[in-house]
Amino acid sequence: HGIAKLVVGKDGTILGAGVVGERAGELIALFSYAIAHKMAADTLASFVAPHPSLAAIAQQLGREYSRTGGVSRLKQRLAALVRLLP
Repeated sequence: HGIAKLVVGKDGTILGAGVVGERAGELIALFSYAIAHKMAADTLASFVAPHPSLAAIAQQLGREYSRTGGVSRLKQRLAALVRLLP
C-alpha cells in the first residue's frame, strides 16, 4: 500500500511526482522519464503497463487526470489562500 501523486503544470505537463510505499523506487525511472521529456499527464493514460504491476499506477494517474481535467478552480483558490496564511 502507498500513495502516488503527480504535480502538473497549467498546460498539463508533468512537473514532478511523489511516490511513497513499499517498492516505490520501481516507479522513479518512469516518472523521471516523463518529466525529462515534458510529457503531458494525460499521456500516461495511454501508457500500456503489465498487469498487475506498480507501473499500472502511472496509467491510473493519467486516467484520473484526464477524467477530472486537472485541479479544480476551487482547489487552486484554496491553495493560494493557504499560501497567504502565516
